[in-house]
Amino acid sequence: MNPNDRARIHITVPSAEKEKIEQSAAALHMTMTDYIRACCLRKRVMDTSWVPEITKQIVKIGVNVNQIAAVANTNHSVSDRQIDLVNENLIGVQNQLRAVIEHMENPLDRNLNECRQLLLKISEKLNAMEWD
Repeated sequence: MNPNDRARIHITVPSAEKEKIEQSAAALHMTMTDYIRACCLRKRVMDTSWVPEITKQIVKIGVNVNQIAAVANTNHSVSDRQIDLVNENLIGVQNQLRAVIEHMENPLDRNLNECRQLLLKISEKLNAMEWD
């Protein structure tokens, strides 16, 4: 299919429905056109506004792990409680990432697919970590 081959579809809906469509599209950070197209083609529509926040939280965990590693290198020891806290946080993040991945099985567009691939890589790295 030629990507430049476009056709216009005209629809009429009650004003109240138009407002609901506008609100739903805005809540998902989508244009009305993209939202209506996704709904009509039965594509999964998903809010991705949480991606920057989860990325920030993962970076914070990485900073904490680096700080603990610095203490371990300096003092040649880390408390069991520090290790337990890091493990609990990493397991929590891993569980949340797994849930996100499960809900992204049918990505709406390339950006969501790229996000899904990134989350899979993060999850794989967390799985590969030593927890003892």
